[in-house]
Amino acid sequence: MIGCSLEQMLRRKSRFLVRDFVETADGLLFAVVANGLEDRRVLACLRYVRTDGGLRKLDTLGAHQFLGQHHPEYLFHSARRDITVHGVPPDRIAHHHRPSSRWREIASQPAGDDLLRKVQRLASLFGLPADTADCPGVTGSVLVGAHTERSDIDLVAYGRASFQRARQLLRRAVEAGVLEELTESLWRDAYARRGCSLTFEEYLWHEKRKFTKCAVVGTKVDLNAVMAEPASVRQAARKLRQTVIRAVVHDASAAFDYPAIYRIRHPAVREIVCFTPTYAGQARAAEVVQAAGWLEQSHDGRLRLVIGTSREADGEYLRVVS
Repeated sequence: MIGCSLEQMLRRKSRFLVRDFVETADGLLFAVVANGLEDRRVLACLRYVRTDGGLRKLDTLGAHQFLGQHHPEYLFHSARRDITVHGVPPDRIAHHHRPSSRWREIASQPAGDDLLRKVQRLASLFGLPADTADCPGVTGSVLVGAHTERSDIDLVAYGRASFQRARQLLRRAVEAGVLEELTESLWRDAYARRGCSLTFEEYLWHEKRKFTKCAVVGTKVDLNAVMAEPASVRQAARKLRQTVIRAVVHDASAAFDYPAIYRIRHPAVREIVCFTPTYAGQARAAEVVQAAGWLEQSHDGRLRLVIGTSREADGEYLRVVS
């Protein structure tokens, strides 16, 4: 069973979790990017704006410009990340979209379109009744009703153990022919959407060994984990400079977490922290990696390299070199 009992425990500590969406009364839909609150704000990224014609999707730059022009009250400097992000006070939230609630809703009701029928097919694969508390979640455009027939399906598993079970379930389903491997066209589409700083060949090599992506009747499925953030990530840090390092990974147990964390052997830097999902599960223990990102220093003087200061993480990357 793919459990969300951990989700319930997480929500006792943090009402808002990564990959939730929050919607304001003025029709702004934000994707939550950190558990809990910082300075009485939900850290998030504006993804959609309600208009008379429906939901309009914004990229990172467009969202930042939109808020600067129309709703500067949602621009917020995060001391934890030392960057300006989007922050939503809880009293401005009109609706809290939860991935597991949406999953149960889709699984228990007649599907309104082909994409939702594919989600129901995944629900059947997981073998979970619609009213169970043990379930994964579905986020992204499906969560907020902004999907089209060309949308991807973004799944969420709560907790490291649940994520690994879901990952193995999808892998076995592909091997059995129940689900499909991504075609080259789907891989190239995924690469283009992410816009990462690796070549397509590098991206493909890293992704194929993760077993977090597959397809259901030609639609891409992407699996991600949600769990408690370590204390080190929640500490305030100061950005020093952009840099490139080379190091040996000695602990990759949190490689699929959000953020992904790689403990490394390096003369100065103790860990690589990746907020960009592209680099989750990117490296394994004992592998040599090259990483480009922002060098940050915590209040106790420790150094870490952070990848993902924006959603696209332009110029930032993590790749295995040997």
